[in-house]
Amino acid sequence: MLPRFARPAAPLTRPAELRRPQELYVTVVFTSTEATLEALNRARELAQGLGSRIRLLVAQVVPYPLDLDHPDVDPLFRPRQLGKFRDGSPDMEVDVRLCRDACACIQQALPQDAIVVMG
Repeated sequence: MLPRFARPAAPLTRPAELRRPQELYVTVVFTSTEATLEALNRARELAQGLGSRIRLLVAQVVPYPLDLDHPDVDPLFRPRQLGKFRDGSPDMEVDVRLCRDACACIQQALPQDAIVVMG
């Protein structure tokens, strides 16, 4: 039985299990705005070479006093900060997950064979 905080985080975008299996993604894990922008630049180079898409994974921690479905910060706040990068990358998908533990959330969201770039 999983601890309550470790239940699978609900994605706010198209979850990995609904994607076509042949799609290849380079996943960028959001850390900070500056570091993530740099990681996105590297991921863009890698994705072009592999003919793949970019997936931005944002694990947004919701404090315990709040309901997991009602965070204190708009879940799309971080992706909007990075919106200028997305304009140049139509093949980028944003996957925001609300969770209690960011590390557990990221582990659950990544397949074993994931290609990951972090800043």
